[in-house]
Amino acid sequence: MPEAQAAVAFPLSEPLESRMPCKICGASAFLFDVVDFNKHCSENPYTFGLAGVPVYYYCCSACGLIYTTYFDKWSDDQFANFVYNADYIKVDSDYIEKRPTETANRLAPYFLTQPELTILDYGSGSGLFAERLREHGVSDVESYDPFASPERPTRKFDIITCIEVIEHSPFPLATLADMMSYLNGTGVILLGTALQPDDIARTRAGWWYIGPRNGHVTIFNEVSLTQLAEKCGMVFYPGEGLHGLCFPDVKSTIDPSRFGAARPLRCHTLYAPDHPSAGDPAGGWHDLERGVGGCYRWTATRELTWQISLFRGSRIRVEIPFVMEVQPGFAEGSVIMIGDKVVPVRIVPGLSEGLRMLAHIDIDYASAHEIVLRMPEPKTPSAFRQSSDQRFLGIAVSVPPTVPRLN
Repeated sequence: MPEAQAAVAFPLSEPLESRMPCKICGASAFLFDVVDFNKHCSENPYTFGLAGVPVYYYCCSACGLIYTTYFDKWSDDQFANFVYNADYIKVDSDYIEKRPTETANRLAPYFLTQPELTILDYGSGSGLFAERLREHGVSDVESYDPFASPERPTRKFDIITCIEVIEHSPFPLATLADMMSYLNGTGVILLGTALQPDDIARTRAGWWYIGPRNGHVTIFNEVSLTQLAEKCGMVFYPGEGLHGLCFPDVKSTIDPSRFGAARPLRCHTLYAPDHPSAGDPAGGWHDLERGVGGCYRWTATRELTWQISLFRGSRIRVEIPFVMEVQPGFAEGSVIMIGDKVVPVRIVPGLSEGLRMLAHIDIDYASAHEIVLRMPEPKTPSAFRQSSDQRFLGIAVSVPPTVPRLN
């Protein structure tokens, strides 16, 4: 251990809790996976060997946020000594030159179309991104980084860039609130962070982006970033590696779509009804049942309808969690319908167990306020295997879970 590090105690793991409150929505988060502290973001994540310190990650049962509490009580000195030290370049070689240069090359042409824009690079590291923007001719840009450039800004900005930063924050709500304190009311935050893949339930903490040695302590998906934005009074615009956050109902002169972000995202998880009167095949549902994966209802018809609020110009993410299907491949034949839009569903693993139907749909108008799930014709299990069940079944859709809010 270098002498500079020897004077600072290396934090050890605290006693493990099976449930923790989500750092964004407050719902119950379950133990998701564990890795060694030395795991970093590369194809060979243990080139440093093992530190012998377990880092436990949790996954929120409501919004899907993945996070660890291991770093919550770390001091700045501990971060500086054990994460952001001289060896950091070995776990993220792109942060010094490649990433800031490529990001500046990508964004400078947009910034130059409005030369009056004021820009803050939040979590700027060495400040090279701002230097590269100035080389392109973008003049009004500042840098702030709690370690490299700790002098806090004294004004508000039209654009705040936050590239590969938010995943380093043990407290994302506080970090976003701090960013917002420097944002003009018509401004935009450009957030660069990788989102969980659809198969995160299979890859778990083996996913390359989960790396405590990099300081990656909070890992987002679309739902958790949408929740984060809403908690802070903002709207989330998903993009390809670069996402937008801005205030709702504000005629911003800086459209997030110009930076590659899509429409504002609204997330809807659709469940089977949990009230007793729903157990009527004529109404589309069989009686409530309980299994290892929780409570569910079998679908009894080809079409089911949910009433939701739709917003013109938005993109909605529709997720339908289900426990099982009457026969393999049945769910893959389903589509989501909104008005005249028909979108096939993707079948992805559930975060804890089961499966999910997933679809993204752009809303060009809001004349309809309902989502329709159209499935193949229900089948009786006895028609293709030995079974005494004569009911016509489709998909066993989960009912809303009892998700306690933990303090």
